[in-house]
Amino acid sequence: MNKKELSSRETRKLIIDKSRELFISDGFNNVSLNHIAESLGMTRGALYHHYKNKEDIFINVLEEVQKEVAEYIEKKALEEDDPWEQLVYGCIAFVRKATEEDVVKLLLIDGPSVIPWSKWKEMDNNNSTKTLIEQLDILRRNNLLDNLNINHSAHLISGALNELAIYIASGNTISNEEMESCITNLLRGFKCNG
Repeated sequence: MNKKELSSRETRKLIIDKSRELFISDGFNNVSLNHIAESLGMTRGALYHHYKNKEDIFINVLEEVQKEVAEYIEKKALEEDDPWEQLVYGCIAFVRKATEEDVVKLLLIDGPSVIPWSKWKEMDNNNSTKTLIEQLDILRRNNLLDNLNINHSAHLISGALNELAIYIASGNTISNEEMESCITNLLRGFKCNG
């Protein structure tokens, strides 16, 4: 990588980091390209050199958040050796991470309202749903999953977890024990009993 490419990559990272900070503190709709550019000490034209528009910046911020969430889930799931417990721990980890104020705002509140639903869903499928499908496939191969369509099941679980995260993040009180119990009981319905 030459110096110009390295400089461009570093500038893009600065734009993403600052934009993420502004989107969290002020909300997507209250942040303008001028605001982002000024907070970085650059011109709006320089910003356009790296990104098409504010939505393009937001998509990159959202991709970064989704990767961070996926890494957190994987780390927490791998604390267990048992594949079933990995699924349970991964789902619990998702809800915990997704209910962090900055994450829920970007991932589940602004995300689906800022970018087209089809794009948001594509990004979600490429991250969390894809990981769920992989884990359900491992469970199927270990005869731990009931005879259900893995793809359908992954979307059902993902939707339930997203909804629970939004419910909790909206100020509804639920203890960690209740949250873990809800998730465990939901997943138990997918477990092979034989």
